[in-house]
Amino acid sequence: MGIIWALARNTIIQALRMRAALVLIVLFFIAAPVLLFNVGEDNADDVRTPRLLRIEADGTQEGEVKLLLTYSVTIASILLIVLTILLSASVLDVEIVKKYAFLICSKPVRRWQIMVGKWLGIVLLNTALLFIMGILILCEVWYFSRTDPAFPEGREKLMAKVLTSRISIRPDTLDVQKEYEKLRLELLKEGVKNENIDKQLLQPQIKNYFEECTTEVPPMGVQSFTLKGVPIAENPEETFYTFRYKLYSAKATDLPLYGRWRFVKKTEKKYGEVYSRSKESEIEEFPIPASLVDDNGEIFVEFQNLTIGNPDDPNPKNRIPHTVTFSLTKGVELLAYKESGLGNFLKSLSSAGVVRDLAEVLPFIINFFKALLLLLIRLMMIAAIGVAATSLVHFPVAILVLLLVVFLGSTRDVYANILVQTIRREKAEPTPEFEAGEIAKDTAISLYNEVGKPAWKFILKVITKVPPRFEDTNPIPDFTVGREISWSRVMAQVFMDLILRGGIVFGLGIFLFYRREIGRPEL
Repeated sequence: MGIIWALARNTIIQALRMRAALVLIVLFFIAAPVLLFNVGEDNADDVRTPRLLRIEADGTQEGEVKLLLTYSVTIASILLIVLTILLSASVLDVEIVKKYAFLICSKPVRRWQIMVGKWLGIVLLNTALLFIMGILILCEVWYFSRTDPAFPEGREKLMAKVLTSRISIRPDTLDVQKEYEKLRLELLKEGVKNENIDKQLLQPQIKNYFEECTTEVPPMGVQSFTLKGVPIAENPEETFYTFRYKLYSAKATDLPLYGRWRFVKKTEKKYGEVYSRSKESEIEEFPIPASLVDDNGEIFVEFQNLTIGNPDDPNPKNRIPHTVTFSLTKGVELLAYKESGLGNFLKSLSSAGVVRDLAEVLPFIINFFKALLLLLIRLMMIAAIGVAATSLVHFPVAILVLLLVVFLGSTRDVYANILVQTIRREKAEPTPEFEAGEIAKDTAISLYNEVGKPAWKFILKVITKVPPRFEDTNPIPDFTVGREISWSRVMAQVFMDLILRGGIVFGLGIFLFYRREIGRPEL
């Protein structure tokens, strides 16, 4: 173990000597203070911050802090990814090119220890930098979350919506078998033969149905669902949860979509109603009282589509009723507060002062560092792939490999949607079969149908299964709205990205490094 630590320490020293690494490190510490003094609303009466290079928010303290968190975490993530790519693609290659590896391998040091030491050094450096950047970001958040005369009620809303940690409750998932049968019947109506419908090929469509999906509600129609596992508040009459939703129109429109949300507490026949007016595909939210949660932690929700159009309106667009669609798994959610034992203990120590302020923001701080942990898992995986690649190829090729991994990881969802649409189109419009001896009129189309389509579909399947999905380790959409990042999600990413993807590639790199001739012939 001492050998690995010595190699890790040497890697950190080597990284700090690289000019590129120092430039990237210093760049963040310059960019972060610049954000500190340039986030705000572009208002001539606002003298709180200078107008030079001002980044415009929405005029609220909540908007400023959200913008600050988004920009600062994004900058930190990008800079650390670039740093990780440069270090992981060079630390081992430099040892081989400059023949330092000859001295190391002549001692009782195994090659796997060299690779693990190099990887560990990069991880430790990333951990230290990420921790320092996180502390700096929290200091900026504290600066912007202070009570300000310009925002008399801003801090209260900020603490309730952003600087907190709320669990996300979504409706129960749908019946997979039921939806499969529904989709199979649709394909039969479209003319697809029963024997050609492959259940395995339809699974991506069903997955897409659950994730993006689409419950259609006609004008004056009603869609109901149940939210389960909602926390029961200690003071239900004084506590409010946040209901968030996103509606779509079956036909694209710029007109607002109207609806009525009814939240029912069945045990007491008590309900609350909210009439909504929202823009298509934009997230809207409103508070609901925690008193609507029953003793089982459930709320029954009904949505009625009131986008019925006005027949007397002279504008023809306003006379057309619209069918509204939304996703039951992604389109609606309830953000609810969960009582923290440590937070309640700190509140009990003091009713005011620093201790109470700490208790107030403690859930957000814990959630924020879980967000940094997600980013660290991504960096650890990139470092493992980079060191493994450098064990076989030179620095420029390793850089290209890592850039490809980052690109595919960032765009994986795009290719997943393309794959789903490709499979759906194949099922809806099957390739015509030519009779024996018949020559296709268009040879190019025939060749594409026989070779191009299967090859393209295979490539899409590989892209959507093998590379990491960076959206899973992107915490910004969660902590900017006060949504809790669960430990189960963190552990799932440790298994998927670090152990499964990074571990397999790293193990393959060790295997190839043992079979590689370190001494290269000079021509």
